[in-house]
Amino acid sequence: MEQVVAKTVAAFLNSSGGTLVIGVDDAGRALGLDRDYATLRTPDADRFELWLRDMLSTSLGNNAAALPRIRFADVDGHEVCAVRCPRSSEPVFVAQGGSTDLWVRVGNSTRAFGVDEAVTYVARHFKPSLGDLLRPRR
Repeated sequence: MEQVVAKTVAAFLNSSGGTLVIGVDDAGRALGLDRDYATLRTPDADRFELWLRDMLSTSLGNNAAALPRIRFADVDGHEVCAVRCPRSSEPVFVAQGGSTDLWVRVGNSTRAFGVDEAVTYVARHFKPSLGDLLRPRR
């Protein structure tokens, strides 16, 4: 499940942004985070967010892991986690095993792009705008 979360977050960051909701089923019914919390030493939202950020840092890198906003809410008596991902200004790659892949949202699906597709996508999607060129560097 960790890699599914990492791939989905990267795909949202590499596309137009989006929100991943953890603790709901495909039909949108709240199931809660009880099973996720059960894997933690201290089963609460704070520890879950720490685990999630650490996992994203390992899979996507520290800069990409800092981009999503993570919020928790009670939905129908179940705690769920919303991971709101903005559009990244640079490509985000997922490191897994010995490979590094570019994941992108295509419609309502998350897809891995091969090297040739990734090169073309990055060149088109992440080209700087005039505003980017005029903005002072920090």
